Amino acid sequence: TVTGDTTAPTISSFTSTSADGIYSSDPNKNLGNTVNITATASDIVVDGNTITVTLDTAENVVLTAPANGTTLAGTYTVGEGDNSCDLSVTSFSIGTVTDIAGNAMTNTTVPSNNNINTDSDIVIIGTGC
Repeated sequence: TVTGDTTAPTISSFTSTSADGIYSSDPNKNLGNTVNITATASDIVVDGNTITVTLDTAENVVLTAPANGTTLAGTYTVGEGDNSCDLSVTSFSIGTVTDIAGNAMTNTTVPSNNNINTDSDIVIIGTGC
């Protein structure tokens, strides 16, 4: 516990280290079908904390803090019919997220200038495209 810290953590960015390109759920296209998603928090959050992001494909992905730190991570598996010209997070909900001082996250604002599509060019094409 950190004494004197009363500021709740927020999400400052959503990113992906997956390579730019086209991702598909069609195995016949021999394209990758998973994309990693990372959220960066403004403060150190507790190991195991979670948020659920909704992507512009309408799919939900649970992001989990793998250790005490500022990142929550998860993997998006492209579903049949999923489509996005430039993958981004449209919203998120909070599972349980507290910083190491015990302050609970309450803000669910998606950072407008720090989304996946800011620095990545990830295109999602589901089967049938």
